[in-house]
Amino acid sequence: MVVARKKDGGVRLCVNLKDVNKALIPERYPLPKMEELNMKVSGAIIDLKWSYLQLPLSKEARQLTAFVTHEGVFQFVRLPFDLATGPSAFQRIVSVIIDGIDGCANILDDILVWGRTMAEHDERLRRVLQRLDKYNATVRADKCVIGASEVEFNGHRVCASGILPLTSTVYVYSYILFEVCFRICGHCGATTSAAEEGRCVELDSTMSARVRRDQTGSHKSTGSGSFRRLS
Repeated sequence: MVVARKKDGGVRLCVNLKDVNKALIPERYPLPKMEELNMKVSGAIIDLKWSYLQLPLSKEARQLTAFVTHEGVFQFVRLPFDLATGPSAFQRIVSVIIDGIDGCANILDDILVWGRTMAEHDERLRRVLQRLDKYNATVRADKCVIGASEVEFNGHRVCASGILPLTSTVYVYSYILFEVCFRICGHCGATTSAAEEGRCVELDSTMSARVRRDQTGSHKSTGSGSFRRLS
């Protein structure tokens, strides 16, 4: 058993359920693709507090989660984070809860709600919150975003312009490309052959194609510039 500190200062109890996972029949429930989401004008992010821990376990399933501590043997009464079937089961249950409401989708404990107008956004948000209340789901208010023109969702920026990469993601790709070109060149001031320069240009084109343009379309290829500085 390991107690991990979360970013917000809370704690997370981690238990090794490796042997239990070997005996489980995995549940297959797909996550929605980011390409399926399209926030028209206004959007909201609803964060479900405690995530998996909102789902109670049956008495039979609780016995499988037993773990030993210096205070004795304990077992989870709610779905722990370490079970292999947890993500798919949680995704399916939340999807069922919000099923039938237009303009919303979830990826695990984050629910995205969007609308073409603020009135439509508010109506859909109201219906989602009512549905969550009906099923006794708890929302973490300090992590929710409401009525925004752009939101961060599942590692992307979602807005009226489409689904875009986070600025931090673009930076990481650029940094990786710089490092690769640096390794090919050897070190600053090194002379390079035409073949080596061709490899850098090819890497630059490949990496640039994988990074979507940002909201203003200002993303520019950095690999060739890095190569020129090194050579």
